[in-house]
Amino acid sequence: MKQKTPAVRTGKPEKNLRHEYRQIIVDHVTIWQAADVVKDEQAPFIRIRLVKLLFFKSLSVKGARADAGCGPEIKK
Repeated sequence: MKQKTPAVRTGKPEKNLRHEYRQIIVDHVTIWQAADVVKDEQAPFIRIRLVKLLFFKSLSVKGARADAGCGPEIKK
C-alpha cells in the first residue's frame, strides 16, 4: 500500500470538493482540513508554518498523517 503524505497549499478547495474538507478557523486564518488527514499519534498537535527563504515562501506541515482508511475507494 502506498503511503500518502499530507500537503499544505494556499487557497480554497474547489467548490465542488469543499464537502470533503472540514473548515477550521485559528487566529483569523481559515484552514481546510481534508477528511483523510489526522493527527499523528506521536504528535501533540498539527503544526502548519510559513517558511521563508530569501524571496521564496512555502507552507510546511508537521504532526499530521494521511489516514489510508478514509477517502473514496479506488477501483482497479
